[in-house]
Amino acid sequence: PQLTAKKPRRKVENEKSLAKICTQIKGQIYPVHDAIMIMSMLRSRSVLQRTCFRGCLEISAHIKIPVYSFMKTMEQKFPSMKKLSVVSQQSSNPGSMGVVLERSYQSIRDPDVEVGVDDRVKGFKYGKTLVPFSRIDEDVLKYTSESCLKVIGFTNSRNVPRHHYMGNAEAIVLDPNAKHAPPPAHIARSTNTQHPTEQHSTYCTTTQTAQRIRN
Repeated sequence: PQLTAKKPRRKVENEKSLAKICTQIKGQIYPVHDAIMIMSMLRSRSVLQRTCFRGCLEISAHIKIPVYSFMKTMEQKFPSMKKLSVVSQQSSNPGSMGVVLERSYQSIRDPDVEVGVDDRVKGFKYGKTLVPFSRIDEDVLKYTSESCLKVIGFTNSRNVPRHHYMGNAEAIVLDPNAKHAPPPAHIARSTNTQHPTEQHSTYCTTTQTAQRIRN
């Protein structure tokens, strides 16, 4: 920033000292407004807390604890890069300069005839044969499963590679509305409270058929 004589003498001396320190450490000086804006970019975004799973934590066939699962941390991805038109950029009225992709399908027998959406069907190669695969076939063969949360086993945290902890983290809490939980759930909760001996262990669970590692 430029130092002018209109400022108080003490403020000018403070700015000179700050500029000298900044020059010695090869740093930069930003106004307060810009610095706050830069720091706010790394701030965690506040979102409405919603449950991503409501059900029972199944320890065994006879012990099930009603729990809620909340998303604790989630990976924030950078916006994807978009294609820009060089012709629009060089014109006098560039506008958004975005590139719009328009795809059309033509008939093999008559290239001048465009094939509509209802007349198209996916095809997959099986050797040299092209097998048609309609939406009805996709719905019939689509894999479906129920949401679940099961304990597969226990192991020491040293046995779990560090890269298995990468990904979204969820916080599992007891169902606040479970006033009349099954007796096995109360027994398991009481046991975990009185004998917390597995402080350095982890358990592997399956949620919606996906294996996860949780502390």
